Amino acid sequence: TPISDPYIKTMMKGKINFESLADVVPLEGSTLKGVLNTNLNIDGNLSTIEKEDYENFNAGGYIELRAFEFTTPDFPHPIKIEQTWFSFSPKALDLKAFDASIAQSDFHLSGIITNYIPYALKDETIVGEFNFTSNLIDANEFMSDEEVEEEAVETDTVPMELIEIPKNIDFKLMSDLKKVKYDNMVIDNINGLIIIKEGKADLNQLKMNLLEGTLLISGYYSTADISKPEINFEMDITKFDISKTFETFNTVKVLAPGAKNAKGKFSSQLTIKSELDQHMEPVYNTVFGFGKLQTHSVRIEGSKLFKEIGSALKSNKFEKVEMSDANISYTIENGVINFEPFETKIASATAVIGGTQGIDQTINYDIDLSMPRSDFGGAANEMLSNLSGGIELGDKVNLGIDVTGTITDPKVSVDLKDAKSSVKEAVKEQVTEKVKDEAKKILADAKAKADKILAEAQKTADDVKKTAKIAGDKLVEEAEKEGDELIRKAGSNPVKKRAAQEAKKQLVDKAEDKAKALNNEASSKADNIMSKARAEADQVMKDAEKKAQ
Repeated sequence: TPISDPYIKTMMKGKINFESLADVVPLEGSTLKGVLNTNLNIDGNLSTIEKEDYENFNAGGYIELRAFEFTTPDFPHPIKIEQTWFSFSPKALDLKAFDASIAQSDFHLSGIITNYIPYALKDETIVGEFNFTSNLIDANEFMSDEEVEEEAVETDTVPMELIEIPKNIDFKLMSDLKKVKYDNMVIDNINGLIIIKEGKADLNQLKMNLLEGTLLISGYYSTADISKPEINFEMDITKFDISKTFETFNTVKVLAPGAKNAKGKFSSQLTIKSELDQHMEPVYNTVFGFGKLQTHSVRIEGSKLFKEIGSALKSNKFEKVEMSDANISYTIENGVINFEPFETKIASATAVIGGTQGIDQTINYDIDLSMPRSDFGGAANEMLSNLSGGIELGDKVNLGIDVTGTITDPKVSVDLKDAKSSVKEAVKEQVTEKVKDEAKKILADAKAKADKILAEAQKTADDVKKTAKIAGDKLVEEAEKEGDELIRKAGSNPVKKRAAQEAKKQLVDKAEDKAKALNNEASSKADNIMSKARAEADQVMKDAEKKAQ
């Protein structure tokens, strides 16, 4: 019955000294060293494995490889395997040890593989749990200089191909990597769990140190539907160096070229999901995300945007800019990043900045700038006089700056705000009504801004709850499927069937508890989002009322 229930009988026993293999098989410049020992027997029907009737299936023995070394002119360093030991049983393939090295890089792996015979014969799901450790992985050692140059050329001309995750692999990989080097990036202390199952790679609290900061990431990359691959990640970035981030990631160079002119650090909490195309690029109209960005001691020099603002204001105060720390809330939807208004100090001026930025680099920023009159020179004062219609201004000049165009080619326009509140005492009576109108406008604008803050917060809160509900429903659905599979495997045996039914109930109850916890956590997050939004909206109104007095 080779199709319905294959019978397998195989034996492998022996010893190979790879160094003597060259006497029989010429390797053309390559060398092999090491010893392979095998003593393996497999005998039985596949059906006994599928029924988990391991006592009636004979599988045992081992495969051992020691002191293995392979050198080739096509690879810059010898590949060494100090030891590999596979132990076979009917139930599992036990990788007791795998210790390898390439130059200074070391790799250590151990774990258990089950369902390996149905996987080999019937393409069923193979299951494994592994521990992967390393003191150093230097990917730069794996490539010759010529390969690095070729890779750099290909990166500019050849699009990345979609990486498909097989649906018949169910692996758990617990990683502990002390240091990883790739190109100009150094990553320290990578710890976390990666689960590969049903065409999806789940990252569970994967933590690492890089770019002088830390990254904590959870979420998944899925090709379960190969026509619509997707990502869904939550990232917590703490104090990344801006300059190093710009130099390390090409994506940052494309989306935020202005970071080239910035020094300092940033932190961010980001939730993002998107479909991907067949070249691993986001499908922009499906991108959705939200989060916060915190800046730390940022200095900007030679920025095209600030150069244009300085030119419009006839001021040299924007050639070198130091910004106070800011906490910025933003959302990403339909290819547009929307920044909620935030306050910061730019040099000696106070600025409130908000607006949008497209992933295509188009920008639309609104900047309310309050700047000391002393920062304006003669040409700037003449410009202010023209804008104010001859009304003399006070010590603080309030300006509205609209920025459009693109990140690399910004267009700046300026209008004078609150000029009527800065006139001399001698002309105050003449403009009283205009000042009142301006106060009404300030309050109306503040009300609109507060309403917008609350509306956007409500949308974000609803999305958080929706995402949690979807995740919870998925947990319950997967528990149901797993329980049904246990019942199916139990067959007609009433004892096994009752045990499987009880196991299913426990799985579903546990999944429902987790789903409830997810929903409760999401509700708490949503309440926190709304609470902060209400406080921010209240502060906007209080500031406006104070300004309108």
